Amino acid sequence: MNFFLATWCVFICFTTTFAYLKNDTQLWSHTLKLGAKTFFINFEAISFDDAIVFCRAHSMQLAAIENLNENTILVKDLKKISVDGTTELWTSGKKLNNSNDWIWLSTMDVIESFDWGAGEPNNEEGNEFCLAIYPNYYSSGSWNDANCQALAYPICQSVSSN
Repeated sequence: MNFFLATWCVFICFTTTFAYLKNDTQLWSHTLKLGAKTFFINFEAISFDDAIVFCRAHSMQLAAIENLNENTILVKDLKKISVDGTTELWTSGKKLNNSNDWIWLSTMDVIESFDWGAGEPNNEEGNEFCLAIYPNYYSSGSWNDANCQALAYPICQSVSSN
């Protein structure tokens, strides 16, 4: 009886793991290598909180855009793959409660360089606390403070240890 259970588990467990890994390689709509970071974009719109969970489920974190040069390269790449101008992409940027300060949740670093779109951040309707990128909006790929419940594409990142 134990042999049968062990054989069944090995067959089912390995089959399931293989299927998951196979699907995982097809998960990402676009990738971009930038220094030690690799950005992974999935073109399935989800909320900010779901984006955090999604990236963590794939052993990554929601992206932290550490400087304007990194932002420029990422946005230029996103424009080439024709992400339409009305679609936002989630970063890990989050507004701290009752302040004008923003942090990268993935690193807990204060955001020091910004690329806000015209009139942003505006906290429209008093509920925009998450940072998203519009690749083609405002023509420059500027940032927007967005409602965290809005649907946007997640930008996950992995960082090599080299």
